[in-house]
Amino acid sequence: PFGFEGRILINGDTSERRDKILSHMKWALNEVRATSISQTGTSITFRGGVMRPVSNWNVLVPVSSGLIELLPSEPKMLYYKFSCGELLFAATFLAMMLGFGMPSSNRMPERLIVPIVEWFALVACNYFIAIFRLPAFIRKTLEAIGA
Repeated sequence: PFGFEGRILINGDTSERRDKILSHMKWALNEVRATSISQTGTSITFRGGVMRPVSNWNVLVPVSSGLIELLPSEPKMLYYKFSCGELLFAATFLAMMLGFGMPSSNRMPERLIVPIVEWFALVACNYFIAIFRLPAFIRKTLEAIGA
């Protein structure tokens, strides 16, 4: 699947503050209108994506689904994993509509190159923005509770 993952170092041992950290994470996800937020043990799963009634600037637009987890084996780390499959689907659909909607008077190279460039721009821009914004969102959420 198309996505990314990483780890964030947390100030102090999370074993004593695990519930507070997880509940604040769920609250923050709810604030950015994530759907299907679910907690199982020390893991939170959720859905985001472009098919939600939110602004294009919403931090979860590029993310189809996500996992945020406090690993008991690493008490000072928060692990995250985000999937961006919906972003690929939406960009492919838009690029195809552009390609099919171009006037037939356009030459064949233009009819192929323009949609490919559009697809790449949509995917690359949103993906690289997400790589920076989502970990920053998690860090800001942790900082709000002193973690």
